Amino acid sequence: SLDILSSLTTFIQDQCQALNLNPHRMVYEDWIQQPEQALKALCKELGVAFDPRMLNTAQTAQSRGPIDTPSYAAVTEMPSSNRIGRWRHYAKFFPNAT
Repeated sequence: SLDILSSLTTFIQDQCQALNLNPHRMVYEDWIQQPEQALKALCKELGVAFDPRMLNTAQTAQSRGPIDTPSYAAVTEMPSSNRIGRWRHYAKFFPNAT
């Protein structure tokens, strides 16, 4: 439920603050508009090498075959700019997330 997700978000933020952690934040809009730059920044943060194949998430998902999840159709499609801003519909439930 959204209450559980909201509580979890608050808990994670509180723990990051208490432990003086600064987690990497990837914004969907950045990923869609500048995917290579966004992924390179994430890879750098994680200490892993960037691989251009990371840019084709749909092909990677499809090559692994079907998975048992309701979101399988979504993960086998390329990320799309028509999804930009959808998070705003839920922003009222996560006031600390923006």
